[in-house]
Amino acid sequence: MDENAKLKPTYLAHGSLMFLAFGVCFPFGIIAVRFLRNVTRHYVWLHIAIQALGFILATIGVILAYARFPSDSINLMHSRIGAAVVALVWLQPIPALFRPKKGSPVRPFWFVVHWLCGVGVIVLGWVNIFFGIDIYKAIFGTKANNIYILYSVWISVVGIAYLFLDRLPYIRDQARVESSELKPARATAFPSVTDEKNVSRGVPAGSVV
Repeated sequence: MDENAKLKPTYLAHGSLMFLAFGVCFPFGIIAVRFLRNVTRHYVWLHIAIQALGFILATIGVILAYARFPSDSINLMHSRIGAAVVALVWLQPIPALFRPKKGSPVRPFWFVVHWLCGVGVIVLGWVNIFFGIDIYKAIFGTKANNIYILYSVWISVVGIAYLFLDRLPYIRDQARVESSELKPARATAFPSVTDEKNVSRGVPAGSVV
């Protein structure tokens, strides 16, 4: 058994950890803080807990890669992107710890930076997992079409779920009828007797006297 074959379980473990971190935890952490604020008052802590789990899984995954994989693989594009993404993951808790209160002049700047870093982590992580599948396919010569399809379906489902939840309030509003639409003003083609008397007295039709 060659060295790569011995490392196959390690490659699978690394890929599984990164998928759970970037494909499950980080996206669902964002969904929690974005859409559960009207469901539970603990939505921020739920977001933090899910992101912390993703942080731990990603850290274990990168340590496993640098400890067990051949040194020449560190120069691969997958490894470089992975190092940059994990660095962003490690930096994310810093602005979270110093989150300014709402109404603070720096709150908008903080929000944009935190949001961009979070979205960047997920997008780059998703792309890098595709590169990781390519490496696994090249090393072990296995057909990875099923892995590509399953992974593509998963991130598509997550993306569609996010877009659906984002538009859900608008969708619900389509079924609501405004009170002004429920009781429209009744129009009449002929003036009433009261209107004729008012007009003769110089009062506009429809006025109450």
